[in-house]
Amino acid sequence: MSDSLGNAPLMKLATGEGSRDIQAEVGDQVEGYRLVRLIGSGAPALPDVVARYVDIWNDGVSDAPVISEYTGPVLVIRGGADGFVTKQLIDTIVPRFPGAHEKAIDRGGHWLHVEQPDTVAEALLEFSDETTNTTTASGWRQGFAEQSQATFADEFADEVVLDATTLTNPITGKQQVAQVLATASSIYESLKFTAEAHDASTTYLQWKATAFGGTQIRGITILDRDASGKIVTAAIHHRPLGAVLRFATEIRNRLAGVIPADHFQQETP
Repeated sequence: MSDSLGNAPLMKLATGEGSRDIQAEVGDQVEGYRLVRLIGSGAPALPDVVARYVDIWNDGVSDAPVISEYTGPVLVIRGGADGFVTKQLIDTIVPRFPGAHEKAIDRGGHWLHVEQPDTVAEALLEFSDETTNTTTASGWRQGFAEQSQATFADEFADEVVLDATTLTNPITGKQQVAQVLATASSIYESLKFTAEAHDASTTYLQWKATAFGGTQIRGITILDRDASGKIVTAAIHHRPLGAVLRFATEIRNRLAGVIPADHFQQETP
């Protein structure tokens, strides 16, 4: 195992040795009882596991991609007084994550979450709020709120594909998909997005709506985006079936002569 950046504090923490040495090396911000807890948390780690972690820390992973495949939000927090994880080191990590945000906490040492838990929590909540307010689904939500073809179109890649339980065949192309969605949004009497989740470039939206004089409609929408953030596929899963068929008929009628009727589900006479 190499003896370069960082292996001494890691090994000492993992083996429960040298608490004073650790405190001197990575900062004096950790209160005594918390330092003891940190040391104790590392004691169960097996020596060969620790050695492997240290080698990866020092030497990296040979086949690691230059840019991470993860495209979601990233916040990197470091301690301004941390002599172990320095600004120079962070500058080699942040570029791997497109759009990553970096925050330095003044007078923070190496174990920020232990030294200044309230400050770290505040930073995380602030980042979460910012991410929510600039969510990848904000344009989609806005399109429904405005019932706007232009707003929808701004969110789409040129060859976006729309699939839905109201459709027998997908609809392709920015303008056609935007027109269908703008028309669909005008049918709803109310629409509320009730939950949202993200997994890399995919967004999941749960929603509930009313139409046709109070008919209840519920659903899940799945949005996939490309590297530039444009939606490339959208899948809308409505329920229950009766409302789905009625909704499909209404869209088909409103878009007669614009979108071929055979794209839409048909109600049984």
